[in-house]
Amino acid sequence: MSKKLYHKNTFVIDGTNQLGREIVRSFLQEGATVIVPSDSANKIDILKKHVKEIKTGHLITFLTDLHNFNKASDVSDILREIYGQIDLTVAVMENEDEANPFLNEIKISEIQKTVQDNITTCLICSQIFLNHLDNQKCVFITITKESDGFKVNPVSKLLSNIQNCIAQMIGEETSKIKARYFHLFIDKNKDSALNTELIGQQIIKTFLNNDNAASETIIHI
Repeated sequence: MSKKLYHKNTFVIDGTNQLGREIVRSFLQEGATVIVPSDSANKIDILKKHVKEIKTGHLITFLTDLHNFNKASDVSDILREIYGQIDLTVAVMENEDEANPFLNEIKISEIQKTVQDNITTCLICSQIFLNHLDNQKCVFITITKESDGFKVNPVSKLLSNIQNCIAQMIGEETSKIKARYFHLFIDKNKDSALNTELIGQQIIKTFLNNDNAASETIIHI
């Protein structure tokens, strides 16, 4: 069994959704300590069952609300106090994929919840990463799915465009301080079970490849 992430501390948000669980699984298989916050005990139980047969690495979970900046910032401080440097932070955002092509048919409450679950969390995690950056070797990777075509939820299109702008802004800021930041856009049309597993390996490859520090920060896979 390979241990490419042995002695590495990783922080995965949201490690309890479908894609996040596979990323957590990949990290554990490579010997990492994987820290996963969640706002649901049930989601944590599902994650633990998903990785229960893996004997390498160490999974740490806890309940919190990362939509709240103060709580998220407190979590960041606590993690640094207990574990020291977090080597790799991954933020996973799964945009809605309901085939509803008309904006006027989408409830405002759905738009508000989607923005909170994706954009707010992305901005909070990005700000915490930038504010608490004291080791240029640490890496921050955000991940979202993107779709093309007319029959796509317009909220997903909006999210994808905003997330792209956020990725560009963070990329510009981190390049000034030589930090390593990447945003992976995943083609939903290629999102088979096999491809989902390979995404975790792509993240690990990006993390371990020091040459990526000078390459494009936005990656489409």
